[in-house]
Amino acid sequence: MPGGATACHGLRAGASAKGARTRTAVSPVGGGRGRRHAGRGRRAAAKVWARLGLAARGAALVSVLGLLLTGQWLAALGFALILLALLLIWQRRVPVAVDAVFASVTVVAAWANVESWYQQVPGVDMLIHLLLTGSGGVVGLFALVELGGLPALEDSSGRVRRWAVVLWVVMVGITGAMVWELYEWWMDLVTQEFPARHHDVRTDLVAGTLGALAAGLAVALGPQRWRRRAR
Repeated sequence: MPGGATACHGLRAGASAKGARTRTAVSPVGGGRGRRHAGRGRRAAAKVWARLGLAARGAALVSVLGLLLTGQWLAALGFALILLALLLIWQRRVPVAVDAVFASVTVVAAWANVESWYQQVPGVDMLIHLLLTGSGGVVGLFALVELGGLPALEDSSGRVRRWAVVLWVVMVGITGAMVWELYEWWMDLVTQEFPARHHDVRTDLVAGTLGALAAGLAVALGPQRWRRRAR
């Protein structure tokens, strides 16, 4: 009996060890499959965002041609400058989702300026400034990093300083918002609509600052691959 008990105990121990080895062998396979599925999902989403960004640039080109055909020269010039800017940032290190949002909102914002949607649709002004300044701040950050126009965003260990990312996105975004306000002021002067919209500059800048702050936090606290691009 003692010998049989010892044998049974040995069989159970062997079975337990075999099961542990089986679980150890199977687990990485399942984890790898999950990672592959996640990778496919990210690639599929990236393709959708890339197509949206391309469609926005196509819409800007069509807008230029359409406005030229209808004799709206100043509006066509504005869209031409927007198209040039969108082409310059294309295929840069900017995350495709941010690029798509920035390109799409920029085209919508330009049409809102041409068609006076800011005055006709309540809330659209604040929403556009929120999205445009936020995405524009991120685009500006990555563009400046790629061109070497920013100081190092890394600490001594090579990690990106998150506070620096937030600070630069806010600063770039607010600067872009000021340029946009000057553009609107210039358009009002040329079209003799001044001072129809200059009174809303403060609310526009508040919305833009909040959008840039939210976008900076999203990059700083978001996927690590976004922060690696800011090196």
